Amino acid sequence: MSYQGLLPGFQKPLKAHVVAYLNAFPGETDRLRSLSALILDTTDENSLFDRKNNIGHITASGMVLSPDKKRLLLLHHKFIKERLLQPGGHVDGEDENILAAAQREVREEIGVSSFSYIPYHIDYFLPIDIDTHDIPVNSKEKEPKHVHHDFRFLFCLDSEADLEPSRMVIAGGNLVWQSFDEAATQQTFKSVIEKIRIALSQEFLPRHFYQKVIKIASYPRRSASVVVTHILPDSRSYLEALSAVSFIQAVIPKPKSIVGEILASIKNQFNIVNLTREDISGGKKLFKILDQFKGEFTLYDIGGYFSLLANALAKRYKGRILGIIEDTENGYEKYRSIDADSPLLLPVVSVARSPLKDTEDFLVGQSVLFSADAIIRECGDLIQYMNCGVIGFGKIGRSIAHHLLLRGIKPSVYDSNPIRHIHARNQLCETPGREQILRESDVLFSATGKQALSTLEFRDLKAGCFVFSVTSSDDEFNTKFLDGDYRPDEIAPHVFRYSRTGHHFYLVNQGNAVNFLHKAVLGSFIHLVRAEMIFAGACLMRNEFKPGLNELKEEQRKIVAQAWLDVFNGGRKPSTQFEIKDKLV
Repeated sequence: MSYQGLLPGFQKPLKAHVVAYLNAFPGETDRLRSLSALILDTTDENSLFDRKNNIGHITASGMVLSPDKKRLLLLHHKFIKERLLQPGGHVDGEDENILAAAQREVREEIGVSSFSYIPYHIDYFLPIDIDTHDIPVNSKEKEPKHVHHDFRFLFCLDSEADLEPSRMVIAGGNLVWQSFDEAATQQTFKSVIEKIRIALSQEFLPRHFYQKVIKIASYPRRSASVVVTHILPDSRSYLEALSAVSFIQAVIPKPKSIVGEILASIKNQFNIVNLTREDISGGKKLFKILDQFKGEFTLYDIGGYFSLLANALAKRYKGRILGIIEDTENGYEKYRSIDADSPLLLPVVSVARSPLKDTEDFLVGQSVLFSADAIIRECGDLIQYMNCGVIGFGKIGRSIAHHLLLRGIKPSVYDSNPIRHIHARNQLCETPGREQILRESDVLFSATGKQALSTLEFRDLKAGCFVFSVTSSDDEFNTKFLDGDYRPDEIAPHVFRYSRTGHHFYLVNQGNAVNFLHKAVLGSFIHLVRAEMIFAGACLMRNEFKPGLNELKEEQRKIVAQAWLDVFNGGRKPSTQFEIKDKLV
């Protein structure tokens, strides 16, 4: 048997799997030292599964949960009758991999065929636990004492009704349910029960979601990648998911959206490279990174960092660069502008206008308003008694206006697109001219991504106006005045009063996205867009996109959405043709 690795189609040696497991559980290194030594001393990997290998060999088993995920199904072992054990056994030659062996053993020993696999790691084929234990002499089978290195995987029954009643101990069979607390009293189960509890916790759901999407996307192979991303609390699971399907050569943090403790926690896991937008646009520093590795690669972008170099990259790395995957409307516009001037020579896949991103943008608007309200309160005022203006009625601007209306605040809205301007009017917003909004707003939300305010327009702001942005200052404002006749003074954390004779205003977070001051938590919805980007990476590998701007198909987005519902909505959904389950029938 040749062990199948990370994903279907990827070959990964057993040694690499054990290394990956110990990286996930470094505290188990001493406990698994004999397994590590066995693998290092073995030249023929198949011998590690041979039951005649009396030095030690690998077995597979399943920790089987009840449908409500509160109990563990165990059995009285036919040889070691005084002990309750999980179903499991030897890996046979016909088993595709160790996971498949565990699935087969569960079917054979429990007598059910309908159950689901719950992966613990983004690396789909890694077990939740590896247990090394001695097996006593079996004179009947003429087997001497030897060692089993048992790879344990986590499963869940779809229905308890599938179990034959006669198989239960109470009816004379050998199967019995135990609570987690009961099972944990046995030393062999103590550590794995702790892992099971973690795997079922709410914080583990993003990992399960990405695992599901990765499997559905069916990556044909593993390439390299460079990733521009925010470094926020929800970024780790995204990066781990990307690392499961690509070799991440560099992570480039967005400089205005970095949470220090998150950055510190991932530095040992990923190669963090601090490059500014200007560094990347210059080319040399990015080329230096890309020239260090061979083979194909994908670039993951936020905000059009690679836009000015897109065609240069296509020419320099022809045949190697699969494409660019872009996240934001601002970035989309930059690539569209490039494409209009000189057609893009490589595929650029954008998720900026995906329906899956609508939920994120809606919550970003809510997050921006939350941060603005908190900051204004810290400055001794209340936003509900202030005139609020919104420049830009795209998805985020529309969300800000919506949440202002929910608070009883009727905002004044301007958008250069007359259709959007009408939509704002239809949603009960005031729609005066742009100049009037600048003159009369006590609070101004800028949500265009297109340098909404020029130096001169800052001078037209109502004295004492609080200015908030939803994106980076260099995208939202022309702030050359900072070096001119306005003097900045920080009057409160992240609040800068810019003043000149007879006029002043407050620029919050130096014109950068205000919601990042409060970590911009968007709940589980943030993972929808990132999952779409991961799905797009598999499509790039299959050459499903042509040079130019591209999007995923609606059917593909529905699949991602259904996977999200399966994981985050607890299965509470109507049955549809897009139902996705890891069923073993």
